[in-house]
Amino acid sequence: YYKNKESIFRAVLLDEMQQFLSAANENLENITECRERILTYFEGRFQFTRNLANLNNLTFETFQKNQSLFFDVFRETNEMESRFLEALIQRCIDDGELKDCDAARVSQSLIDLNCAMKNAAHVEAEYSIEHKVDLDELMDNILFTTGLILDGLVTTRQEG
Repeated sequence: YYKNKESIFRAVLLDEMQQFLSAANENLENITECRERILTYFEGRFQFTRNLANLNNLTFETFQKNQSLFFDVFRETNEMESRFLEALIQRCIDDGELKDCDAARVSQSLIDLNCAMKNAAHVEAEYSIEHKVDLDELMDNILFTTGLILDGLVTTRQEG
């Protein structure tokens, strides 16, 4: 049993994230190229958060009242996701597809960039006439920018 509705909310969100990461792990196993695996992960991540979009409709009062809960859930899901992405990146390094780098730092940087781009799009939408984020354009921009970063980490393999 749960102590209160906030405990239920927290448990549900953490379970949803775990289910997403498990499904992502299965889906990514069939993709052989590192860059494509990571971009597919971010596309899936975008769709996952898009499905949770109704969280954006929480009132400011509800958020203020439960701010520590939201922060704790965000921190925990961010850590889960960062470890998952770090393992993907480390596998790419071990397979010789990416340059040797700090996989944990690259992972967190990619997640932070992803979040920053989403936040910027939402802030911009607040000042637009429509007050709406073009989610398809946002996803395209996130994948493009993530791809640029990954291209800088790709190793050049010598054939022969």
